[in-house]
Amino acid sequence: MLRSSRYDLSSPAAACHIAREHAVTAANYHPLPVVLAAGAGEWLTDIDGRRYLDLMSAYSAVSHGHAHPRLVRALTDQASRLATCSRAFHAQSLAPFLEKLVGSANLGNGSKALPANGGAESVETAIKAARRWGYRVKGITAGRAEIVVARHNFHGRTTTIVGFSTDDDYRADFGPFTPGFRPFDFGDIDSLAAAITDRTCAVLIEPIQGEAGIIVPPAGFLAAARRLCDERNVLLILDEIQNRGTVDHAPVYPREVVRRALELSAKSMIIVHNHPSGDPTPSRPDIQMTRQIIEAARALGIDVHDHLIVGRDGVASFKQLGLM
Repeated sequence: MLRSSRYDLSSPAAACHIAREHAVTAANYHPLPVVLAAGAGEWLTDIDGRRYLDLMSAYSAVSHGHAHPRLVRALTDQASRLATCSRAFHAQSLAPFLEKLVGSANLGNGSKALPANGGAESVETAIKAARRWGYRVKGITAGRAEIVVARHNFHGRTTTIVGFSTDDDYRADFGPFTPGFRPFDFGDIDSLAAAITDRTCAVLIEPIQGEAGIIVPPAGFLAAARRLCDERNVLLILDEIQNRGTVDHAPVYPREVVRRALELSAKSMIIVHNHPSGDPTPSRPDIQMTRQIIEAARALGIDVHDHLIVGRDGVASFKQLGLM
């Protein structure tokens, strides 16, 4: 039972709902005994009317806040015209969307994007693209291409992806796994160099490891990895699905701009300075949530100003890496 200093978070209504959920839902998570019913901005409300400051943000998928009026309006406007469009046709909205997306990614002229349904699907697509490049362009013997990955990585939960995880909890009882992946020590350029062979088609890394514990690599590592990939004729793939913008979009700390062959972006890009909308400022839910974080931190005697630049209206910009 989860308790706080103020009240017991469980309730008869919540216990009943959780029991009904357990009866029909296959177990894959161990959620807290809180049954949410609604959200507005940075606040969540459970079925008993209790309010919570949402610091999970669905692992950054709702960093824009709940029921954001601009997003609700955009969703309802689109749904009233066209719900979904098969790629068997052209869609009126696809080109404008991808123009903004590609422009915000700073990948260079001629860059293109492929929309996907989720982060793991994006990683799987990048693996396919890198292997095909290895065979058709680099000339690797068919069926022998390898991709170098960091130890303690997290790129998703498909069978192929958990197969190159080094975390036993993710791999247990899911084998046999897809071959063709070689690990190296994250942040260690010598370990990376030793892992690359003539069969290597790509290096796949998170610029900052998220699930491993917000692990920031040493300064200069990503730039060194880029140079190494150029020297060895290897693609560099950056998985920025959980930390978009941590590499080259925060102007407060010295930039480590890294050219990458493939970039995987998704939910977290909503909170960076280069918004997909082109708006370079944090959204109001971001600002309001930051105010709440600052107030809560002050109550605990923590000075968050070491990590944020706070202006009159809230957060102005991020000062350090790792604020995921």
